[in-house]
Amino acid sequence: MTWPMRFAALGGRVVLGLVFLLPGALAARDWRDGRIGAPDFDFPVPEVVLPLLIGVQILAGLGLVLGYRSRFAALMLILLVIFLTSQQFGLTGNHGRLLVDGSDLLLARIGMIGGLLFVFGLGGGPFRLSRR
Repeated sequence: MTWPMRFAALGGRVVLGLVFLLPGALAARDWRDGRIGAPDFDFPVPEVVLPLLIGVQILAGLGLVLGYRSRFAALMLILLVIFLTSQQFGLTGNHGRLLVDGSDLLLARIGMIGGLLFVFGLGGGPFRLSRR
């Protein structure tokens, strides 16, 4: 692998990790202040599930940024994006929303899943903390 490809793999992994890490950190800050809730989601016991989702977002995002167990972090984020997308677009609940209403958001999430699948398939790249 040439050096531009190595830095491109590093940059892609870091940027993808920051896409999850920064909003997760902001959500954790806002959640403690009571400014974030889950009125649109149909999951049970949001007081328990919401901190778990935020924790997965922060820890897996940090794992991608640092290159520590990148494949596992990518898998966790794929599952998180699928869960949140299914909740938001009413695939598991009775929201009555059409997928056309949020097609840009849906396409962005599909793109994130595609990037995470690359990390899951190829690993963390040449510059990473873990050997796997």
